[in-house]
This record gives sequence, C-alpha cells and structure tokens, in this order.
Amino acid sequence: MVGSRDADRAQALAAELADLAGPGAAPIAGAANPAAAEAPVVCVAVPYAAQAELVVPLAPLLRGRIVVGTAVPMVVTGDGPSAVAVPQGSAALALADSCPGARVVAALHTVSARHLLGPAALAEDVLVTSDDAEARAVVVDLIARIPGLRALDAGPLAGAAATERLTPVLLRLNRRYRTELGLRLSGLPDPAAAPR
Repeated sequence: MVGSRDADRAQALAAELADLAGPGAAPIAGAANPAAAEAPVVCVAVPYAAQAELVVPLAPLLRGRIVVGTAVPMVVTGDGPSAVAVPQGSAALALADSCPGARVVAALHTVSARHLLGPAALAEDVLVTSDDAEARAVVVDLIARIPGLRALDAGPLAGAAATERLTPVLLRLNRRYRTELGLRLSGLPDPAAAPR
C-alpha cells in the first residue's frame, strides 16, 4: 500500500507502480497516510526535512509496528551533496524519537531510487540497522526478496549514522564518474551467510 496525505495522489502513484511491476505482481493500493500506517511494516520514504512532519501525527498508529527509515540528512550545493548533522545523530534516530514505541529499522540509504524503479538488474548490498533484532531480521528478509539486493544485518540503529553518510559520498562519485554506483561489499558469500 502506498500512503500519502492525499488519498487520490496515493492511488495514482499506486497505479503507476502497478504498471511498473507488471502482470502477476501483488496488487498495489493507495490510501491516505493513516490507513497506510496500519500495515505491519511501514516504510517512511520521504526526505529528511519532511520526516518528522509526516511521522509525528501518525505516531500513535505506528506504536508496535516496524517502521523503516530511508531518509538521509544532506544538503546539495554547487559543490555537490554533503551530509548534515542532526541533533539525534542520524535521521533514523530522529525517526525513533518521532514515533516512540515503534520498532524503527534503517535501510536502503545507498540504493538509488532509479535503480529500484528502473529496468536494469540490481547488484547491491543493503545495510540494515535496528535496536530490535526481530524487526531487523524481518526487514533483512523483505529486502532480500528483491532480486539483486543482498540485505546485511549491520547491527544497532546507531550504525545508521554511518550508512546515511555513505549516500552523499556515492552521489559525489556518481557525479564525478557520470554513473550510478551501488554499494557492494567483498568477502561475503553470495548469498550472505547468517552472522556467526
């Protein structure tokens, strides 16, 4: 389900995504944010500047649910993108402050939205952090279902500060080398073995 403040906009986006997914894919619906917030796993896919404004009104609905944060605090200037410090240390920790009682997981910071939507095959690693080991495992499993993505359990939510800061670096490299890079770690079996 796709959520938006405007249910009609959510339904239009859901229809676009359904077209991209093609026949045989699971149905995709659109609804106002409160209805979408009732899902067992909620992905907050908005820029960092809009994160608190979106989440705070939904906080009572998100209590006990797995909430996946994807935001990266950064600014883009003429010199390119740069990380921005936030009081909590990361967008993921700020998200946890905005929705107390939610099971916050941080993921997908380094995966290009165009890569996720485009026809090209993915071949990237996704670092997943959370203080809730069970929620982290659920998100690792969900991401691993996306062909070409290898989800890795990267430990506690505090680690999101490092994963979020990788995004501006990748964007600068994309600009310099005129490409769209993804993160791939070496030295792990494929698919990744369970942590020891």
